[in-house]
Amino acid sequence: MKNFIPRGNKTRKERIRKVNKFNSFSVCAFGVMFDINLNLIYRTLSNFAGKEMFIVGAKNWHRGATNGVEEIIPITYFNNTHSFLEHIKKTSYNMVCVEQTEKSVSLHTFIHPENPCFIFGSEAFGLTDDILLNTEHIVEIPMYDYVHPSLNVGVSSGIVIYDYINKIK
Repeated sequence: MKNFIPRGNKTRKERIRKVNKFNSFSVCAFGVMFDINLNLIYRTLSNFAGKEMFIVGAKNWHRGATNGVEEIIPITYFNNTHSFLEHIKKTSYNMVCVEQTEKSVSLHTFIHPENPCFIFGSEAFGLTDDILLNTEHIVEIPMYDYVHPSLNVGVSSGIVIYDYINKIK
């Protein structure tokens, strides 16, 4: 077994604080129920230097993966869809729902708008019609299976955010 080699003497928080420019995207976890998925989404957001995270309808969660970084990359909670939508209208974000619908565009061909707020739905039910009817952009990750496939919401966040960063760089 190899010995752990630290990245200098800086903590993860110090390394993120050093980032001069955050990428102009945010994420919203809409009705996500499990701590592991909220941690995966937040970890992806922070690793790709996103601006902020919104959580709709979820309780506070065990923030194992945040390592205190929420002091740098803020998390805002909303009790319901209406309060989130009212807030997002006051920002420069463009909502991008990640969901499998008849109107979804393949992630392969999707052209990301400026300042996207990627919205990921609950593990059991996905996104509600209230959210889907209030967005211009619905994107899905193409999958190749014989039955109706879906990915874990935490995994989906990593794929979509990586695609965004890859396409803008």
